[in-house]
Amino acid sequence: MRKAIIENTTVFDLPSEVVGDNFEITIMSPDVDSDEPLPAVYLSDANNMLGTACDAINNLMFGGEIPPILLIGVGYPIDGNCSEFIRLRTRDFSPSRDDFQAASMAEYAGFEANDLACSGAHKFLQFLTTELREFVESRFACGSANTLFGIQWVAYSAHMLF
Repeated sequence: MRKAIIENTTVFDLPSEVVGDNFEITIMSPDVDSDEPLPAVYLSDANNMLGTACDAINNLMFGGEIPPILLIGVGYPIDGNCSEFIRLRTRDFSPSRDDFQAASMAEYAGFEANDLACSGAHKFLQFLTTELREFVESRFACGSANTLFGIQWVAYSAHMLF
């Protein structure tokens, strides 16, 4: 099955030495005639949130509600494999092992709780703030205004940035 095309996006495969895995990075850059640095919004869960986020941001920019921004979607190269998404998301978003949560996620994804890696949030946040940020800034004019947007565990683990 072919993936949908979202206007003004480019997809990159980005290996992470910190996490020890590859990420699928989708960057939506606005079509603007300016050399001004753009604020950046980093979006977790790009595998299932990217389309909605692109639509919302494009509509907000079109209506003048927000200035032009870069949207950086952080996802996994999993070709729609939901179980693999749950496994990787649990690894990257959990700051510590929670046996109840691990059992719940493992059951949902169809594997054993002991096979579920947890406690990777520190490495994932280090990837976001070093490797990914350097990658984005080497290709796009970014300002110093950066935002991390996500749901559920992202808020839980993002507090470690501050």
